Amino acid sequence: MELPAAVEGKPGELLDLYAALLGPGWVAQVPAAEPEAVHALARAVRTDVPECVDTYHRTRWWTRLTPGGEGPERQLSVLSQEAQRLTADLQDREVRRQQTHTAYLEERGRS
Repeated sequence: MELPAAVEGKPGELLDLYAALLGPGWVAQVPAAEPEAVHALARAVRTDVPECVDTYHRTRWWTRLTPGGEGPERQLSVLSQEAQRLTADLQDREVRRQQTHTAYLEERGRS
């Protein structure tokens, strides 16, 4: 069973974003240093995205019978917003870390 065209790429986009955050290299070190980020990513990849797709497949017939009702597609939208916030938070933390390190180096250079 396929997802509707409006959301068919969403699970893949989310998983690609999560894969980029968790991939090998320095990028994965940023969320790895934040226990809440690790928890949010693990929960999203292991539970939330698969559950959204499964929910869609299990309730698809029901949403057709209730026009105007909110379908499981909304879950993917909420997860996408959460992923954007998580990414922005991690980016902000990394910027602050770099600023702190720059200030340290500048101070050390004055000594």
